[in-house]
Amino acid sequence: DEVDAYPDMAGKEGDPVSLAERRTDAFEQSRKILYTSTPLIEQTSKIKELYLKGDQRKYYVPCKQCGHMQVLSWGQVKWDVDDDGRLIWSSVRYVCEKCDAEWSNNDKSLFLPRGEWRPTATPVEPGYRSYHLSSLYSPVGFRSWESGVQEFLEKKESPGELRTFINTFLGEPWVEQGEKPRIETLL
Repeated sequence: DEVDAYPDMAGKEGDPVSLAERRTDAFEQSRKILYTSTPLIEQTSKIKELYLKGDQRKYYVPCKQCGHMQVLSWGQVKWDVDDDGRLIWSSVRYVCEKCDAEWSNNDKSLFLPRGEWRPTATPVEPGYRSYHLSSLYSPVGFRSWESGVQEFLEKKESPGELRTFINTFLGEPWVEQGEKPRIETLL
């Protein structure tokens, strides 16, 4: 659990993920290994690397209007703010990527049970499944789209706080920004 928080090396023994795998060698024919984690930093994310090795399953849900199956994405969440820049909670909605129908957070009780996991890639080895799910899928009564938008609006100006939102609400790794050294300097 939380493999992105593991150190790069477990003392003198090596990579902690590889060590955990070796602990299951005696059960190779019947073992199931489950890696779970909030992704942290794009460039060093162990869980992202493991996800990319698998079949990269995503949860597709049907539009309540047109039935188009789609993965919930942050770019389709829309909202309005008042004259003071405060979120108008009742304006938060999800817009279907095909027909532009608008869904409320409460509509999750309709479309989540009708969703399905679909692989989006060919795994590096047969049977290697990997899954991604963000808080956009939190059932009604748990984390709402409204609270997610509110958190985003509060944290978007602070890179450290925005990173927490991207990691924990969207379930995506944070991309570290920096400047590349000039090739002439390196030479």
